[in-house]
Amino acid sequence: MFLDEFMPTKILEQALFSKKLHVAEWLALTLCLLLVTSIFLIPAWQERDATIARETERLQEAAQVVGQSLSRSLESTNRAIMNVVGDLPVWRSRQPGWAAASQRLKAYSDAMPSVRSMLIIDANGVVVAQGAIDKVRLPRKITVVDMPFFRTVRDHPDRDTLYVSAPFVSQAGAWTYNVSRAVLTPDGKFSGMVAATIDLEDYKLLLASVRSVDDQFIALIHGQGIQIINEPKDFTPQGMNAAVPGTFFSRHMQSGRSSNVMRGATPAVKTTRIVAMLTLQPAALHMDQALVILAGRDEKTMLNEWHSMIRGRAALLGLIWVLGIAGLWGWQRSRRRAFNEIQLKIRQIDQIFESKLSLLLVLDQQGRCLRISAAWGRLMGWPLHELIGQPIIKRYAHPDDGHIVHQVQHQLAISGVAQNMLCRMRDADGVYHDILGQVAALGGLIYIDARDVTKERQDRDALQELNTQLQSSNSQLKEKETVLLQLAQSDELTDLANRRKFNEELRRAWLTCARLQLPLTLALIDVDHFKQFNDHYGHLRGDQCLQEIARAMRAVVGRPHDLLARYGGEEFVLLLPNTPEKGAVSVLEKLRQTVEDMAMEHADSQTASHITVSIGVATVVPTADASPEVALREADKALYEAKTQGRNRVCFAFDREDS
Repeated sequence: MFLDEFMPTKILEQALFSKKLHVAEWLALTLCLLLVTSIFLIPAWQERDATIARETERLQEAAQVVGQSLSRSLESTNRAIMNVVGDLPVWRSRQPGWAAASQRLKAYSDAMPSVRSMLIIDANGVVVAQGAIDKVRLPRKITVVDMPFFRTVRDHPDRDTLYVSAPFVSQAGAWTYNVSRAVLTPDGKFSGMVAATIDLEDYKLLLASVRSVDDQFIALIHGQGIQIINEPKDFTPQGMNAAVPGTFFSRHMQSGRSSNVMRGATPAVKTTRIVAMLTLQPAALHMDQALVILAGRDEKTMLNEWHSMIRGRAALLGLIWVLGIAGLWGWQRSRRRAFNEIQLKIRQIDQIFESKLSLLLVLDQQGRCLRISAAWGRLMGWPLHELIGQPIIKRYAHPDDGHIVHQVQHQLAISGVAQNMLCRMRDADGVYHDILGQVAALGGLIYIDARDVTKERQDRDALQELNTQLQSSNSQLKEKETVLLQLAQSDELTDLANRRKFNEELRRAWLTCARLQLPLTLALIDVDHFKQFNDHYGHLRGDQCLQEIARAMRAVVGRPHDLLARYGGEEFVLLLPNTPEKGAVSVLEKLRQTVEDMAMEHADSQTASHITVSIGVATVVPTADASPEVALREADKALYEAKTQGRNRVCFAFDREDS
C-alpha cells in the first residue's frame, strides 16, 4: 500500500514542497551544523588540555623514576663508602693493608653498576688505595690535592655529610662527578676521605630508558648549576652552567620546592617548553649539594598530534557543511522522485525474497511468519504458502534449542539486535540443519537474515578431531624420545651411565671448572683379577658381580653433580667436579672399603679371598686450552701404580710422582 493511495497528488505536492517547509529545513540544517561544530571544537580544546596534562604527568613520572633510581644508587654507594670508612683502622694497622683495601674497592666498583672507581685519599691528597672496573685504567700514583672536590672536603670536614662534587674531567679522561665522605681523627681533624667516582654511562642508559618519545629531553644538573649529563647527548653542551637568570633550573631553585612543573621559554631557547623538575637530596644521606632532574618536551611538538587532529576535524567540519548544504539541496531537488524510488525499492525487496540464495524471514512480535524468501523452500523443502501466519520457529526448531529462542528474545528486548543466533531447524524430511542467523527488531517486526552452516560445523568438528589425534601422536613420540635418550646414555648391565654419557659430562665439567678455576678429580676403578673370577665362576656370575659392585659404589656417591659410570669391561670411572684431592681421599677410600666389605668370594684372587678394587686418582685444575685426556692419562697411570703396589688400594697421581 503506497502513500499516493491515501491523498491526491496536488495535496501531496503542497505538503512536500511548501515554502515554509523549505525555509524550516534550512533553519534546522543551520542549527544542526552549528551544534555539530560545537560538538567537534569543544571536546577538541578539552583534548588539548588533557594532552598537556597527560604529557606533563608522564614527564613527572619520568623525573620520579630517575630520582628513585638515583636515590637507590646513591644509598648503595654511600653504604659502600661507610663500610670502607669503618674498615680503615684495620687496613692501617696491617701490612700490606692498602693492598687488601684496593681489592675491596675493586669488588665494590664491580658490584655497583653506577660506580667507575673508588679511592682512599690521605690528608695530603695522595691516593693510598684504589679500585676500578675493568674498563677504567687508573694511574698507579694519583694526587688530587688540587682538585676542587678534595679541597671542599678538606676545608669543611664533617663525618655526617655526603659530599657531592661538581662534574669534572677525571685523570682517566672521563666526564664524571664523585660522592665522598670525610675521614676524621678522634679529635675531629681531617685525616683523609673515601670517594666513589660515578659512571655516567650507567646514568645515560637510565635517562634513555625513561624517554618515551624522540623529542623528550631529560637532564641531571648539579646543585651549583653545572650540567652533569643529558639525553639526548646533543640537546645541550656538556658542562653547561644552568644557574643563570631565566632558566628553568634557576626558577626551580628560587621556588624552594622539591618538585615543579613549569611552562615557558628560556633566554637560550625561544620555543615554549613544558619541564618537570625534581630536586634529589634524601635527608638520610645528608648531601651537601642536591641533584636536580629535568624532564621536558617542546609544547608545539607535544601537540603535533592534536594539531593534526584539529586540521582533520576542521576538514571534516568543512566537508560536513558542504555535504549538509549539498545534501539538503539535493534532497529538496530529488523529493519529487521519492515515490518512484520507493516503488523501485519495493520491487527490489520482492526480488530478494523471491531469490533462492538469501534465507530471509520477517516475523511479527508473536513469532508468526509474515514473509519468507524462496531460498527457505529450496533448502528445507517447506510449503512456503502454508507458513504465512504460522509460528515457524516454534514449529521447526529443535526441541532442545528452546533456550536459544529465549536468549534471542531477551537480547531483542534489550538492544533490538541479536547476532550469530545458532539454531537447529528441521526440514521437510525430518533432517536438522544448523542455521546461523542475524536478528533485528524494527518497527514492531522481527527481521532474520540466515545461512546454512551445517557443512562448516561438520568440517570444523573433523578438524578438531584430527588435531586431537595429532597432539596424542606428538605426546607419544616425545615419550619414546625420552626413553631412547635414557637408553643411549646408560649401561645396560649396571644401569650406570655409559662411556658416552661420561665423556659428555667430563667435557662439560672440564669447561665449567676451567672457567671458575675449580679442582676436578677423576678416578679409574678396576676390579682386581676379574678375568680369573669369570674363568672360575662363569660369565653369568661375573655380570652379577659387576651389578652388585655398581649398586654398592652408587650408594657411596651422594652429590647430584658427581657421576659414576661404567668405563668398559670391569673398569668404572668416577667424576668428582669441584673436589680437591683432600676431599676425594675420604670418598674414594670409603668406596674401596665398601666393595671390600661386601666380602664377595673370589677363590682365584691373588690379592684377597674376596672381591677387591684398585683405584687410580688424578686431581687437576683444568684450563681452557687443555684436554680432559690429561686427567684420564694421569688417573690411568695412578691405577697402574695401585696394581703394581699390590692392588686393593687407592693411589693418587701426585703421590705416585712424589714417590
